[in-house]
Amino acid sequence: PVPITAVGGMTGEIGIRGQVRYLKTNKLILEAEPYASLTGTLERGAGADDTDIGVSADLLLIKSRLKLNPGIQILPSSATAAVSFSAPVELSTLGGKAHLFAKPSSVKYRFSIVEWEGVSYKYRFLPGFSAASE
Repeated sequence: PVPITAVGGMTGEIGIRGQVRYLKTNKLILEAEPYASLTGTLERGAGADDTDIGVSADLLLIKSRLKLNPGIQILPSSATAAVSFSAPVELSTLGGKAHLFAKPSSVKYRFSIVEWEGVSYKYRFLPGFSAASE
């Protein structure tokens, strides 16, 4: 008989991505993006003696991102400074991927079958603003 296995699990991720950019127009842009996600995984295969073949799927259960975008622009020619801020939030769910896999020895090879986007919602967490002073 050939053994058939099924393995499932969940992966959570939490963190902050960020960057600072300076543009040629004397504009400084800061971006900070706290995020969290939870993904479920299911793998089903058949094989014997360290050799497996099967299918696997990853399903995004939920992903949340808050993008903080403060900016400042200084115009030396007119002694003006402009300040801006926005904070959009994005929630995503039910996106994922399905794969075929083969594990002829200790190395696993995965081949994508299909990938789908799922559902995404975007809205403003805080109202954006822009102001200039002289």
